[in-house]
Amino acid sequence: MASAKAKGETGGRPALVTPETKAEMVQLSAQGMSIRKIAARVGFSKATVQKAIAGKYT
Repeated sequence: MASAKAKGETGGRPALVTPETKAEMVQLSAQGMSIRKIAARVGFSKATVQKAIAGKYT
């Protein structure tokens, strides 16, 4: 663990929601698109879209 940390490796599962995808979700929401339509467009569940818009993903 210490050697991995020294190399800058964080471990764990890689995030699927990229900052670009999150920005697209927020922008579409600001334009008035429904959560369901955003989810269909970006390929994530409605719950994931709601969390991204609420700022729970960084």
